[in-house]
Amino acid sequence: MVLSACGTCEENVASRQKAVACEKCMVWFHATCAGMKDANMKALQFDLLVFLCRRCLNRSIGEWSNEDNDKETKSVQQQSTQTENPKKEAEVQTEKNEDQQVVEVGRVVN
Repeated sequence: MVLSACGTCEENVASRQKAVACEKCMVWFHATCAGMKDANMKALQFDLLVFLCRRCLNRSIGEWSNEDNDKETKSVQQQSTQTENPKKEAEVQTEKNEDQQVVEVGRVVN
């Protein structure tokens, strides 16, 4: 079964091939065309990482920067109102870091 044309080489991506879809635009890529390593493919299977193609990653960096600034502002506001519970702030920061891991062409971007 053919999923779609590869976003890099434009050849058909078949369901039996190692492939990955961009989380934003849902375009499929052969794992080799995307530069994906086996370890990253395995992490994607367990939803530990997400894949964004170069086009979407470049477009999204500005959006993420704005979201991060909003989250940091909220975090500072939380910290000032909840100074009696510093552990909760540390837990929020850890969750944020785990959520921001992204695979881009075979490397992990934090």
